[in-house]
Amino acid sequence: MNSWLLFSISFLGLVCAEEDRNCEVKESNVFYPCTISTDVLQVTKATFEPEIIRAGENLWFTIWGNVTEQVDDGHLKVTTSLGPIGYNLVDQTLTKERFDTPISFPIKPGPFMVKRRFLVPSIAPPITYKVVVNSETDTGKKLFYLVSNLKVSF
Repeated sequence: MNSWLLFSISFLGLVCAEEDRNCEVKESNVFYPCTISTDVLQVTKATFEPEIIRAGENLWFTIWGNVTEQVDDGHLKVTTSLGPIGYNLVDQTLTKERFDTPISFPIKPGPFMVKRRFLVPSIAPPITYKVVVNSETDTGKKLFYLVSNLKVSF
């Protein structure tokens, strides 16, 4: 299987959950996995750090889970938007140098953990954003789907 890992984080005004997923966000700065049985990565936990997120500072994203089938290649795309204005934060091929934990392809079935640092734009207003993390293979098969409210503070 020649799969591509498409990992996108979208800061949106509204969370548009997929019909077959029950995604309820209960508190800010906590990711809620909306995993279904057909996802390639069965997410067990996903977190943000630090607890208080500030514009112009690093945000750490960590995900844990179990991969159910091999993923051969990958691509990372992070898109940010608030209302109709959007831009790509990251659009790159996945390599171990771009992650804060080692990652190499192919990703074999079994336990999986990855940590990635993102810089919150210094111009990000101090409000709560709806966040959808959605990933797919090159054939459109879902890897995982997460939702959250991300609160940026002063």
